[in-house]
Amino acid sequence: MVSLDVTFLSASLRCTTPSSKLAWPERANKTLQEYKNILEPIWISTMKLEGDALKGRNGAIWEVLPVFEYILAGFHKLELRYKRTTKTQSHFYTNLQLGIQKLDDYYKLLDDTPVYVAAVVLQPQLKWQWIEKVWGSKRNGKKWIHAAKSSVRSLWQEEYMNLSTEGAVEEEDAPPAKRQKLESGVDRFDEFMDEQLEEDEPSRRTIESHDEYERYIGQPRVRKQGDGFNPISWWQSNVRTSPGSPEWHWICCPSRQ
Repeated sequence: MVSLDVTFLSASLRCTTPSSKLAWPERANKTLQEYKNILEPIWISTMKLEGDALKGRNGAIWEVLPVFEYILAGFHKLELRYKRTTKTQSHFYTNLQLGIQKLDDYYKLLDDTPVYVAAVVLQPQLKWQWIEKVWGSKRNGKKWIHAAKSSVRSLWQEEYMNLSTEGAVEEEDAPPAKRQKLESGVDRFDEFMDEQLEEDEPSRRTIESHDEYERYIGQPRVRKQGDGFNPISWWQSNVRTSPGSPEWHWICCPSRQ
């Protein structure tokens, strides 16, 4: 996750509502509320990634890229808003620009490994369609997509394509779940993801290929059917018709210890 002081961020959010015993000036209250609006996407994202991902979400590797996109989308929206504000609020605009720059720096570090993109592709509700939709509108987006597809294909061919597909279909005993810290604010992340999963993509013809990875990405995405889709269960049910070894499937979720 982004290397920011999470303790400070969480404390900032908790302290934005002043005690009734304190005579906070109205201007101070408004400033604190503005900071809450800026920091809230980071707090929501931190809570989103702190789970065990035992049901394929809340702590899964496939959520890392969407979390970055969620924070950046929120920051860019606020950036446009504060760009038109008075000088007394100009520091919000400056701070947001610095925050976006830092997020971009960390986003680029994800290029060091294709695992994060592969995890999104192996989430059956997202696949390459999500990457193409989110990155396609960005400057150099087509170049990123082309490079990412090449990297993921190389990962598949060099490390997973020839591994055995036998065994490891059985579900392991789940470790004790951590106490969930998720609150209603996480729904905003889910709303963001729903916007990216709108059924507006052109229909795709299923690809007949001896390459299991090609067959998988050529199949339509799994449509959203209510909340709680579990990619772990999906892979367990479809392992014999899906690409490669179980180790490849679990890229989308963290390994169990």
